[in-house]
Amino acid sequence: MQSENTCYICQDNPLDKELIYDVKIKQCYHMECLKEQSIKKIQNAITSVDDI
Repeated sequence: MQSENTCYICQDNPLDKELIYDVKIKQCYHMECLKEQSIKKIQNAITSVDDI
């Protein structure tokens, strides 16, 4: 079980990043981590479309 003040994406809490708490999923995350995760999902979607 992870603590409430840790990013669920990178599993870390560096002091230089601001944690954002998402009420819907009841987890914290860093905006930078969310951006990186979204970019990876988009890149994966683009490459999987190319395979079709």
